Amino acid sequence: MLDWKRVDILVRAFNNSSQKLSMKLHLYGHGPEQNKLEKLSLGHPVFLHDPIPIDQVRKVMQSNDVYVLSSDGGEGWGAALNEAMNEGMIPVGTFEAGSSATMIEHGKNGFLYHSENVKELECILEQIWNLKKTGKDQEIRKNALQTIREIWSPENAAVKLLEDCRAWIKE
Repeated sequence: MLDWKRVDILVRAFNNSSQKLSMKLHLYGHGPEQNKLEKLSLGHPVFLHDPIPIDQVRKVMQSNDVYVLSSDGGEGWGAALNEAMNEGMIPVGTFEAGSSATMIEHGKNGFLYHSENVKELECILEQIWNLKKTGKDQEIRKNALQTIREIWSPENAAVKLLEDCRAWIKE
């Protein structure tokens, strides 16, 4: 729970959502922002959990619908977004974080918002809730999984790295 991860933006957007009573927000981890997040969460269906062992992350991701990478540009890549997409979650990320800005096509395989914009994230959460009610969230999930498996898989990354290395050697 670090400041630059901007989890407070997620909690505020969730708390402002008209659908908050139909949704649950689960946050995992500890850190300097924990007390602030606990205060923001009072009276809302926000659940703060201790960090979980790495071998349990996939199971937790598989039992949830949406993953939000709320970080600003300080995150760098944000590898958990890759993992969430690989587990069939709907990814939501900021334009500023590397993985979400690179991997998400807004409205097709996930959703993007500007890291400080609470209202924008609130609207996305409500949009996802409405898609879920109609079953149309499955297409976003399928597209996210396809993005990981066809474009961002470790195998494809290795092939691209080899191609780049060969190109650098020729220079």
